[in-house]
Amino acid sequence: KNYFNKLTLNYSEFLKKTDVETLIDPLIKFERKFKNWDIMNKSIILCIFSELEITKKEKIKILINDYFNISKSLITKKELGMINAITDKYINEKKNI
Repeated sequence: KNYFNKLTLNYSEFLKKTDVETLIDPLIKFERKFKNWDIMNKSIILCIFSELEITKKEKIKILINDYFNISKSLITKKELGMINAITDKYINEKKNI
């Protein structure tokens, strides 16, 4: 319960302080910008990015694996591949992760 509260508060703060289009669009190498994404894809990537803010470095692989396992039942393989590529790029470009 405590972690869930921390997670939801962090998600809310992440959305308040982050211009998500400015954050995500530079990570995309195709025409469909973030504002035009399906709501499920938006939700998944925002949850991943916000939780990365509070996850210890040694647990990032577990976090990503958990989200991808859950996402497999919600989105297509192609969309999952897109989210995976963007997440990898985000992690590699972010210095404090």
